Amino acid sequence: MATHNNKRCRRCSCRSKACQRRRVERRQGKSLISHAQFLLIPCPGASTRKHQMDADEELQPDEIAIDSEDLQVMSESVSKMQQQISRGLRDIQEIRALVKKAVAQRELEQREIAMRRVKTESKATRR
Repeated sequence: MATHNNKRCRRCSCRSKACQRRRVERRQGKSLISHAQFLLIPCPGASTRKHQMDADEELQPDEIAIDSEDLQVMSESVSKMQQQISRGLRDIQEIRALVKKAVAQRELEQREIAMRRVKTESKATRR
């Protein structure tokens, strides 16, 4: 049996029941890891008073526990999105340059066609 990779599982949204159960437990804050640093984020409607969370204390229903691995995964996804945006902006700049070049070339061709017409009309009127 293949070994399970937690990092890969988090990224690919693994559908195995054990992984889903682990994810739900992690969201609910029931599988607290002693060596991980947790960050409490109050949700809307949470009380404004600050209190410290002990390792044994359960989370309030309006608080979410995010461990360092979650933060790392989020920062990686943000950096990937930033790379995609920068690639998209570069592509847009290249397309704009190509469009400007095509417009300039078309204007040049139209001028040449207009000059040819003037020359043929002037030759026709001379005869």
